Order: sequence, then structure tokens, then C-alpha cells
Amino acid sequence: MVAAPDEEEKSWASMVSCSRGTASLWVFDLDGTLLVSHGREIIEVAGMRAGIHPLIEAHVSCALPRERRSDYRYCGEEDAHGDPHGLIMTAAVIEPVASKLRAVMGQSDAEAAILTARAHDPTWLSEELAAKLQLARPIRPDLIQCVYSNDFEENVCRGSTAERKAAALDILVRRAGTPRTIHFFDDVKTNLECVERHFADPAKPDLRAHLVDFQHSLDALSAAKIDPADVFHPQCRDERKDEPNDLVKAIQGSLSASKLAVLKKLSMKKPPAATPLPAASRVPP
Repeated sequence: MVAAPDEEEKSWASMVSCSRGTASLWVFDLDGTLLVSHGREIIEVAGMRAGIHPLIEAHVSCALPRERRSDYRYCGEEDAHGDPHGLIMTAAVIEPVASKLRAVMGQSDAEAAILTARAHDPTWLSEELAAKLQLARPIRPDLIQCVYSNDFEENVCRGSTAERKAAALDILVRRAGTPRTIHFFDDVKTNLECVERHFADPAKPDLRAHLVDFQHSLDALSAAKIDPADVFHPQCRDERKDEPNDLVKAIQGSLSASKLAVLKKLSMKKPPAATPLPAASRVPP
């Protein structure tokens, strides 16, 4: 059963202490679980552009034309050579989950792993996350797995994100030495449910799924003094002086049906100017 964050907070200390003397693996999604970045997938249809943040993609999928072209350069998903837009260092930190990762990395008898859509070099990402999240030790690079890359699709899985994560967890389990218990943190319930079904086999390690609610992302943005409308509004930042195009309006219409009040507001709200970032980074469209 997927555990909500509030339900597990009281038992967190006991879970960590129970891991002592056992082989446990703590696996974390990145966007919407540990961090909220400024990065967005830029889609284009008939000369019109829109920005799709990973956290709103599931809410607007029905409004995205199949014939669209996607540019992933501004969300890190096709970047194996650094982070030219500073998406990691300028991201808002989801502290309730980051604190769990820090606790794990402070122990010698537990390992942490990352499942991500970002195709960064694992060694680079390990060092970047250690600095960003102030970890006691870097995450092992072999325990950082990208689920969207040519290599992964050719050799592991081409299915849905949930299916890819389930397959990737098998890889991480083998690399970690087949731990007895796995804790998996993700912000998408369908991903967690798919992984739970995948690990229902008694021959597999015991898996405990932890849902990271969208509210944690909003709290992280608030703490970082970042307007959620800047991050989630589908109008590209370099077009915000103009009226939204028809593609953006269609996506806003899809958001109007969202059960999340903050996303529902984006169907009526004009986005702000892009949030200023440090000079070392550049705001993506």
C-alpha cells in the first residue's frame, strides 16, 4: 500500500533504525520528489510553442497534440554533459524528502539510489546532488539510473514511465547487492502502484512505497520565494509579453479541470515575468 508522507513522518525514525544490520535500499525520484526545477519540455505545434513542466504533464496530456515536436534541452532530459541552465543548483528543495535522503546517507548500512528522466552523467549528478542537498557522502554513481535514454530503451524497457521505473528498480537492486528492503519515493501514484505490483513476487525484496504529495512541491517553491505560476504556467517565458497562443490556451483549458487549486488557477491567470536566477545560470524558456 502506498504510504502518504504525513502518515509516515512519525515512523520515519523507527524505519531508519530498523534498517541497521539489514541491507536496505532507499530509491528517490528526482523532479517533484527531491527537487522542483525551473526546467520545462518545450513543445511546438504549427509554429506555436508551450512549456510543459514535468509536474503538470500528467494533468495536460489530453491537450497535447500527437504531432508535436519536443525540445528537452531545457529540462535536462537529453543532457549528458552538465547543466547549462543551472537546473539542479537553482531548484527548490523538497525538504521533508531531502531530510530522509540525508539520514540514509549518514548511515554505513544503507544505500540511496536515484531514478530520473535526466540523462546526466551519473558521476556528475552524484557530485551535484551531494553539494545541493548537503549529503554526508555522494550517492554511488552506479545507483543513479536514467529511465529515458537511447541505451535504456534499447536494452531495458520502452514502456510507460511506470514500467520503466519498475524495470530500473530491478537493475538498482542487483547493483546494490539484492537488499532485503526497498523504500521507493515518487510523486506519481501510478508509478508507485506499478512498482508495487512488480515487486509483489515473494521472491523479490520487500518494497515499501512512499507517495510525495504535490503540496510538498508547492511548499518548496514557497520556501524558495518562487511563484508557482512562473514554473507551471504553459506559456514560454520568452513570449510572456504577448497574449497566450492557441496551444497555450488549450493546455490552460485542460488545467481548468484539475482538482489542484494551484493548477486550476493557471487556466485563468497570466504568468508573471520569469523569476530572476543567479547570474551563473540562464532561465529556460
